[in-house]
Amino acid sequence: MKKIEEQAKNIMDKFLNALNDIGEVDSNNIGATREQSVREEDAPKSCPNEEFRIRLFANAPSVEDEQLKMEKKHW
Repeated sequence: MKKIEEQAKNIMDKFLNALNDIGEVDSNNIGATREQSVREEDAPKSCPNEEFRIRLFANAPSVEDEQLKMEKKHW
């Protein structure tokens, strides 16, 4: 048991020494930046079935600026 404790202490000491060798980290250099985005931009939103959109807005309890205005459990 004593041998395991000594090995664990050595590992922790080596780790702390390695951290001290690193020094200060500049927060502006953390992360990765890409020249080209991986994600594609979303296509403009449109409703393929205009009749469905009209019925949906007619059935909604509150509509504001072509958007449904709702609260939880009220529709």
